[in-house]
Amino acid sequence: MAGLLKALLFVAAVGVIVLALRGCQPPVPNPEKQTPQVSSWPSASAITFGQSLASSLLSGGSASVTGSFVFSDTTVAPPVGVYRSVVNFVPGDAKGYNQISGTVSLEVHKAVPVVTWPTAAPILSGQKLSDVILQGGSGVPTGTFAFTKPNTVVTIDPSGTRFGMNFTPDDTTNYSVVRGSIVVPVNKPVPVVHPNPDNPIPMVASEITYGQTLADSEISGGPVYYNPNGPEGESILPGSFTFTKGSDKPSVADSDTTAFPVTFTPTDLAHFAAVPAGTLTLLVAKANPAVTWPTASVTYGQTLSQAIFSGGVGAGVFSINAGGIILSVPESGTSHAAVFTPADTVNYNGLGGTIVVTVRPANPVINVPPDAASSIMYRQKLSDSTISGGSASVPGTFVFANGDEVPNVSDSNTTPYLVLFLPTDNVNYNPVSAGTLTVTVIRAILEATATSASAITYGQTLAASVVTGNSNGEPGVFSFTGGASISPAVSDSNTTQYAVTFTPTNLQNYEPVAAGSLTLTVHKANPFVQSNPTSATAITYGQHLSDSVVSGGQANVPGTFAFTNGAS
Repeated sequence: MAGLLKALLFVAAVGVIVLALRGCQPPVPNPEKQTPQVSSWPSASAITFGQSLASSLLSGGSASVTGSFVFSDTTVAPPVGVYRSVVNFVPGDAKGYNQISGTVSLEVHKAVPVVTWPTAAPILSGQKLSDVILQGGSGVPTGTFAFTKPNTVVTIDPSGTRFGMNFTPDDTTNYSVVRGSIVVPVNKPVPVVHPNPDNPIPMVASEITYGQTLADSEISGGPVYYNPNGPEGESILPGSFTFTKGSDKPSVADSDTTAFPVTFTPTDLAHFAAVPAGTLTLLVAKANPAVTWPTASVTYGQTLSQAIFSGGVGAGVFSINAGGIILSVPESGTSHAAVFTPADTVNYNGLGGTIVVTVRPANPVINVPPDAASSIMYRQKLSDSTISGGSASVPGTFVFANGDEVPNVSDSNTTPYLVLFLPTDNVNYNPVSAGTLTVTVIRAILEATATSASAITYGQTLAASVVTGNSNGEPGVFSFTGGASISPAVSDSNTTQYAVTFTPTNLQNYEPVAAGSLTLTVHKANPFVQSNPTSATAITYGQHLSDSVVSGGQANVPGTFAFTNGAS
């Protein structure tokens, strides 16, 4: 037991020496506590230069009792490389067990500098990256910026080319190199311009038409442009001349007067910039306007100068050449020479063409409306009435618009009817309204014939006879004229002619009419015995009943009572 204690004290003494070398104090064992056994120490995660051990995570490791592994001093910030650090095992039962120490290795990586990249001053196409002047830029810690490939020759790239760049820190032991890229603006060289003394061709612009842009004019001739960076210090530079503001549209007033700026554009735009090339005038011709020819219309009697145009398109005025001509309606649809005069006569030409003219019939003028119409009889048409009075601007006739209409007597002098004026020249003139007129409508007289009459009994008047006849289908009643006051005798039967009248049902529109005359049968009447006889005189056997005188009794007519079988 004493030997074991000596051995433990020796191991502890060695650990104290090692920990002292690492700047850490190991835990001092308490002889009264047990010392746990660590079968494997944990591994430590890598950290970056500048970080302390507190940034490293311990994982794994095992011991004979529960507990945890911790760095002895977490404030230590190790240098770059592989670093060995003291780790303590802290038992969960701190009262019964001692802490023990060991060592673990961890990697300390170089730190990445914090960089603000510089900007590049513009250079010319054809120069190297080594010619670029860097502006601004910083790094923590301090260091140096340099292009990855400084001998690269740059060219024009409209979208901007990014070139690789490194930031190398002054402290390369603890910090790594940072790689990035920046955009280098590349400008085009500007050519130098002067005329070619050997071939001084003047610059000329082709003619354009008003409405075209300067870009539609082609420029020929002109000075020759030279490249000062050529192999001989000066060389011909191919290119073309164009007007600087090609989208401008000169007016005719600018023709051969206004000088417009010209630009020379090198063929090799990748390396050379376009430059001004002076000014130039050009001829601007009048344009032909865009026109859609209209149609025209006149009313008969108007001249072509009075035509109304429709459907035409054009900024200006349309007119027909022979403006004094008057067309008839049959000439409608014919074409006539016309002219379009633009509103802008400075910049546009006038145009000739043809216009189709429609001729409408004219409306006559009613000077005096008609004032009377002759009377008609019921069942006649309005056209049977003659209209009088009235006058118009042209020859013609006044008629009722609805000539086939048949008015009733109730319409007489009450209902107004539309009157039209019908011009004699119905090709070139329209019918027109001429107001209204009323018409006197007289009751019509029918043709009716009585054909038969029913028999009556003596004592009845002619009104008791039913008369029939022919009235051409018009409803009504045949009757004896004055029949209610005439009582024919039996002697008149089938002998005496009595006048007959036909009375139409439609008395509003028809007159009662004589329908001839008829005879009729008159039967004898039967007397009416008001009281029977009361006595008869006696007779002697052998006498007849007729020998007896009947007395008493009364009838409605004078007469004698006698036995019916008086002979018996």
